[in-house]
Amino acid sequence: MRISIVISMCVLSLSTAQRTVAQTGDTITLTVGDPAVDGTIYKEHWASAERSILKDGKVARSVRYRSHTYVTTWHGAQVCVVESVPGPDGTDREFYEKTVLDQKSTALVHIEARDGTGRTFVADVDGKHVTGKSRASRTAPEEQIDFTLDTPSYYVPFADAAIGATNIREGQIWRVPVFSFGSTGRKTEWHTLRLLGRESSSAPDGMAGAWIVDDPAGQSRIWITMEPPYLPQVLRTLPDGSVARFASQLLPPEGHSAGAASR
Repeated sequence: MRISIVISMCVLSLSTAQRTVAQTGDTITLTVGDPAVDGTIYKEHWASAERSILKDGKVARSVRYRSHTYVTTWHGAQVCVVESVPGPDGTDREFYEKTVLDQKSTALVHIEARDGTGRTFVADVDGKHVTGKSRASRTAPEEQIDFTLDTPSYYVPFADAAIGATNIREGQIWRVPVFSFGSTGRKTEWHTLRLLGRESSSAPDGMAGAWIVDDPAGQSRIWITMEPPYLPQVLRTLPDGSVARFASQLLPPEGHSAGAASR
């Protein structure tokens, strides 16, 4: 399969791609609300996206969809929304995700998701307090979500949004408070992310010249661009040794419906 070849090449590129190598610099503590983060740089756009699991050199499973990034108001505040729906070739027509970030700080405000298995998830973040509910499938019991973080923290899959909204320079290292919704992640954890350099000019899939950031605590490598789609690739090593890949490519603006109405 073509995607197996693409992912294999991406994994190989972790050690073989020619890049501009960054020099070691001082560590920057990037807390939520830090004035160095300005998420107003993010522009409205549509992107095609794919999440895949590569195991033993083959794609075990994948999901394809389209995402619309746009700015709106949410309970009277300016926010940046990433709203995802099935693409033309999406097999799960009930797939839907919506992530709402504070436009300036890029901190998570609201998140919701559902799919064809009956999985549902919704959560809200008010400073350090996180509340919501989830259901793993149609027949699973509903779980209440209610926990308090040590300090306001970035939602770990979108920590790249905070870094990308700073004035990135070679050699930078960031210390960032993050959290997740996994059973062991409902607390503030401090990840140290290191800028490795820039991707080569010949890299495929819109990654040419992208900044490459390493997150050892998250077992992830992140590619960041200053123009849409902003996050062309993320590779994360899973506990069983397989690789989870997120990839996105910019789509032309024509032929897409508008995002959800303001609240």
